[in-house]
Amino acid sequence: GGHVRQQIGDHLAVGGTYVKDELDAGAYELKGVDSEIRLGKNTRLVAEYASSSGTGTLAFVSSDGGLNFSEVAPDGDRQGDAWKVAAEIDIGEWFDSPGRYQIGGYYKRLEQGFFTGNTFLEEGTDKSGINLSLAITEKDKVRARFDRVERDAGTLLDETREDIGTLQWMHDHGWWSLTGEYQYHDSQDETGDDSEATNYAAARLKVNPIDPLTVQAEHQQTITGNTNNQTTLGLQYQVHPSLALEASGKTGTEGQAAWGGAVLTLGDHRIYLTERLLKDRAGQTKATVLGTESALGDSGKVYSEYQWEHTEKGSLKKSVLGAQRQWDVAEGFKLNLSGQYVSNDSDSDDGSQLAIAAGFSYAHPSGFKITTREEVRHDTGARELTQFLTSNDLEYKINSDLTSLGWFRWSKSYNDDLDETEASFTELSVGLAYRPIAWDRFNALAKYTMLKQDGPQAPGENDSLKPMTQVAAIDWSLDITPWMEWAQKGAFRSFSEDVKDMPTQTTHSFLSISRLNFKVWQDFYLGTEYRMLLQQEADDSRQGWATELMWEPVDHLRLGVGYNFTDFSDNEFSDNDYSSHGLYFRFQGKY
Repeated sequence: GGHVRQQIGDHLAVGGTYVKDELDAGAYELKGVDSEIRLGKNTRLVAEYASSSGTGTLAFVSSDGGLNFSEVAPDGDRQGDAWKVAAEIDIGEWFDSPGRYQIGGYYKRLEQGFFTGNTFLEEGTDKSGINLSLAITEKDKVRARFDRVERDAGTLLDETREDIGTLQWMHDHGWWSLTGEYQYHDSQDETGDDSEATNYAAARLKVNPIDPLTVQAEHQQTITGNTNNQTTLGLQYQVHPSLALEASGKTGTEGQAAWGGAVLTLGDHRIYLTERLLKDRAGQTKATVLGTESALGDSGKVYSEYQWEHTEKGSLKKSVLGAQRQWDVAEGFKLNLSGQYVSNDSDSDDGSQLAIAAGFSYAHPSGFKITTREEVRHDTGARELTQFLTSNDLEYKINSDLTSLGWFRWSKSYNDDLDETEASFTELSVGLAYRPIAWDRFNALAKYTMLKQDGPQAPGENDSLKPMTQVAAIDWSLDITPWMEWAQKGAFRSFSEDVKDMPTQTTHSFLSISRLNFKVWQDFYLGTEYRMLLQQEADDSRQGWATELMWEPVDHLRLGVGYNFTDFSDNEFSDNDYSSHGLYFRFQGKY
């Protein structure tokens, strides 16, 4: 195969591509032509056309969920065409301001039967999109992008239409930059009904003290969809266009970690060598990781790793093989499946862990939503354990103003050697949300939660501790004026502990918070609140003030810095040790 390109004058370029692949099962041929008309430094028109015929290149097929793959030649003789037209226009060039106002658009059609190694999932699709870039000032730029994918009937994926939108604001100050982004992804079936959309808001600060070195801090907040909140601080040194050295630290929904290493990127594949430090309830772990990762379809991945770990209890060698994938099965119905196998070789013991998880989510146009995830894990080694987990969330829209909420989570760890349960927990919660559409100045949420646990007081101990927490809470807010909001929170908690050979201990507490938020200037707000915590059995109380300055850069995200003059938390589930006094930061998303 080969590609040739010829420049004709200052504005026109044409090219051609030819590929011939002789396989044992047949032959494959690809022919293509392309052209470009450049009307300015940043303005061009592009057109491409290609045609393929034959069995296509070798494919990799898995019969065990993506753990192992085998090479096969696709059956059947296929033939199809594909074409693309695109325009990139720098409007600023017309007014002696190049790069300030840019727009673009494209349309791409891949017929069923057209095949290349990296367009297998795109057969029978029409893709179109527009993008816009506005340089508001010399340092501030706004970018917006919208892409639509429409699929023919009978394609591999069930959605007939997908919409992806991104809005981004960037402030470039030369050696440092600040970026804020909002993104949504939505899909529709052939009836035109929407499935559940995913929305994220994120912010990133990047600093380049020298050209090859980049330091950045970022935070991602989930607005709707699967929760994935995280805050990261890291640096990168680009040794070569394909080789980078990295060091980062992250805290978020999945825990805390710090790591450093090297990454080699080759297309959709990554090879990485990492040194990382983890800190969690089990203690501190230091690990060296060598691994690879490859994309599996549009929403999945296959990964393998070899790890050398050093913990407080000794050394451990670990090999990891896993895969995860999501399918959009039908209108509003998504299926998730993941699996991971880990083999351990430590100083004191050898063992393995096999974890398999499956779940689905379903959203009906009437307002009914359900999400469930089931997981089972089997551990072998010094002791044989089987662990079960179920997590279920339910939402039902009673009418346009009222929504009922509920979730149930249950887990059990079973010791197969002793034939007994080592630990378990049960969490149940129900709630009612009132969000009136006709008069949205008032909103309220009432919720009841019960959490019951059964397990040892500390690892290795036999005496079990059986705490149970029940919390009933109500939150509401009222917009008194366009520049003043009143928010109120009240929560009642009952906490009981059942320790072996001791009487059950039960305590009752009440938390009350009254808060006023004032709009002081443009997108800046000042909040002040009065907190009060009452404890029934001790017949005592604590109270005091907290104040906070907030900034709302976009409609659905607030960043705040405040000072708590009390010594207790505003979280009704917190096991207060009266150490919450002082400076705090808040990231708040709403929808």
